[in-house]
Amino acid sequence: MSRFQDIYDEAAELYKKDRRYDAAVTFEQARRIAKEYLMPAEAAEAGVWAAISWADAGNPIKAYSLLMEILSTAEDDLEPLDQWRAKKWASHISVYFFPELERMQQRLETLTQLQQEYSIFPIADVHELTGNLLEHQGQLQAALTEYELAWTTYDDLGYVKHEKANQAAWCNLRLGNLAAAQRWCDLLGETETESPSSRISWYTLQANLALYRGDYAKAEAHATTAEEKQEMVQRGAGGTFPIRVRTLLLQPDLGDPAYPRHPARFRLRQPFRGKPDVFEIYNRALLVADYRLACVRYCLGVPPVDDDWYQQPQQLPTHLPADFQLSDFQRRIQLARRAIRRALKRAVYLDGCFQCHWRQAEVQQRQTRLDEIVNATQSLLGGSPCSK
Repeated sequence: MSRFQDIYDEAAELYKKDRRYDAAVTFEQARRIAKEYLMPAEAAEAGVWAAISWADAGNPIKAYSLLMEILSTAEDDLEPLDQWRAKKWASHISVYFFPELERMQQRLETLTQLQQEYSIFPIADVHELTGNLLEHQGQLQAALTEYELAWTTYDDLGYVKHEKANQAAWCNLRLGNLAAAQRWCDLLGETETESPSSRISWYTLQANLALYRGDYAKAEAHATTAEEKQEMVQRGAGGTFPIRVRTLLLQPDLGDPAYPRHPARFRLRQPFRGKPDVFEIYNRALLVADYRLACVRYCLGVPPVDDDWYQQPQQLPTHLPADFQLSDFQRRIQLARRAIRRALKRAVYLDGCFQCHWRQAEVQQRQTRLDEIVNATQSLLGGSPCSK
């Protein structure tokens, strides 16, 4: 028993430090020891925490498999709160890797009923999971209400508190409520300040707020800090990757984004850390489309623009640069169209899963901007075709 407890406590400390891979391995070790000493309750508990750690460490499929094994063979060995954790994490992972609206709604309803029957289960978890599902469906105002309830009903159990502020801020930002988003960012900044995850989310959010305001220098500074902190923990790249690439694309001094050594291009060529979920795959596809738009703009000599929040519309060319090459421009247009088609394919899939269409509209905005550039350039060429 002492040996198990020592290993389990070590794993718990690693988890708190966001060393999730090490925590997962150590929780697995504790689980094996508990099984060896015929301690089924302890083995099941360690297994749940191993699964949670694997999910955060970039191996969610392994986490899901472990949770399903525990729930099918050892659920009765779990304490009620650990049963709750296992079921809610299984539900959470399924949304990100096996999205099917009816099944997701059924699982959420099961969790809601469980919480109503056992008040020990944190109601804040239900609000947060409900908000997640609504947000994926594009119902931002309804999702925001759930995140606000998750924040106010938090009781030190369940999902971390800082993420509730983070999600509320993001909803407000996407709704255009900049002042409200800033207030939630301030709350995030004061919440769980010793947690590396909290600090990563805070700097990432600040970078996006700066990007929304058009303060590209501040966005770059916050994005750089978020990326540096991300490198210090054993977790998926999360929100730091897209914002860092976007801030790099907004710096003309870095040169042509199409150059192989451009830092934005370099990052985009790196493989995913861990197994990407369906949202990361879509977001990466959209980011590549925006990168290709940046390449097109650069060869026309027009300033870069943030295609994500798009608070400052793109400038169209009024003349062609002295070094303009039609063949190079045509190639960049071709690559941009290809990237937009790929992003649209991902958007159609996800919108179908959640029975909405907002992602397709998001991609179509990129197509519209590309068409504007092509039409303006074609006029400068005297009406000659400028794309193959």
